[in-house]
Amino acid sequence: MSMILSDLSFPEPILRDHDDELAGDLYDEGDAIALEDLLALAEDLTYFADHDQNYGKGRTMFACDEDILVWGLAILCETQIGRAMAYDARFEEWALEIDDLDQPHYMLDAQLRILILPRCAASYETLARSAHDRSRFLLEMARGLRAIWHSMTGVYDDRQLNIDDQILWARLRQADQDLCALKMAWELRTQGLTNFWRQLIASELGDIAIPAGDIWAEEADRDADRDADRPDRDHAIECDEGLIGGDAKNPDEFGAAKLCESFSVLVPLWLKNVTLTNMCDHHTLEAMDRRLQKSPLDVGGEKRLKVQQLFMLSDIPGEGSYLAPIAYTLLFRPEFRQLHDKLNESYLQQILEECSIPHALPIHFNDENLKRKFFPSHLDKWV
Repeated sequence: MSMILSDLSFPEPILRDHDDELAGDLYDEGDAIALEDLLALAEDLTYFADHDQNYGKGRTMFACDEDILVWGLAILCETQIGRAMAYDARFEEWALEIDDLDQPHYMLDAQLRILILPRCAASYETLARSAHDRSRFLLEMARGLRAIWHSMTGVYDDRQLNIDDQILWARLRQADQDLCALKMAWELRTQGLTNFWRQLIASELGDIAIPAGDIWAEEADRDADRDADRPDRDHAIECDEGLIGGDAKNPDEFGAAKLCESFSVLVPLWLKNVTLTNMCDHHTLEAMDRRLQKSPLDVGGEKRLKVQQLFMLSDIPGEGSYLAPIAYTLLFRPEFRQLHDKLNESYLQQILEECSIPHALPIHFNDENLKRKFFPSHLDKWV
């Protein structure tokens, strides 16, 4: 099954006009839609791609936000990682929704099993006119699918970790999602969908995308040489039901090793990228600060990050853990924990200081002298 989409375009027939038993009650504004139903429509979209000569040649068109979800899934499911994660998540009854979020990033409700994606534009009409915004949406959907996979496999934001390990853990999780998104974009590039990859190169991920592309291009060249020596070898992997409990035909024994090897090279590059780590650290510190406003005890604990957690984090569907060879290095090398931004460093210091003092007095005093009489030993701790 192959679908070539030029410039992230959408077919002329709008999905809601398609005569499908699922296309009736799915489009209630503001409601999350079952991933299984969205994937069913995405499969119909692929059917149109195989039979409609005008598919992909017209202007991108969306009739509603739900069309965007089907469009995004149809594209990302053309990649091996994207398809495996999406089809495995449907068995856990996950749902997707588009909303006007205050932040340009996805939100995940693991309890309700809902992935909320930003529209990345003012409206679906605006998104239809901007290839850049559509690429940002695909990036967030790719990250969100990876976040769903992590939720299903027990990888979560552990607030009981000490603060230093929380920062490293957040970096590793963000690096993992970014690398999975880059790999999806690269696979789409090899199928003719180059715009997504070009947009990522021009984004903040460009410093990682360029060496990643070099690595994957060299791997493709080596595969081509090996195929020339072994013409009877079939490297195509068919996977219709995902890779958890699924059955892959003619698996490529070199594929898992290659992907794990490339990711294990790219993760240290991500962790040493000042721009990416600064953005991630700021987001992590803001989350700590919000918890601090509720209680200093909610900021962090005393647990230490374990190697097994890195194994679980870096597990790729059907391919193993790519951090296994370098997990100890990432945990104990100080350069992977360094805060590069002075503002983030000051922010962290402020949080650490506030964690050790009470937020409010046990009793409110308007008289300063009376306060000194009641609590003389605590005055230097009050702000």
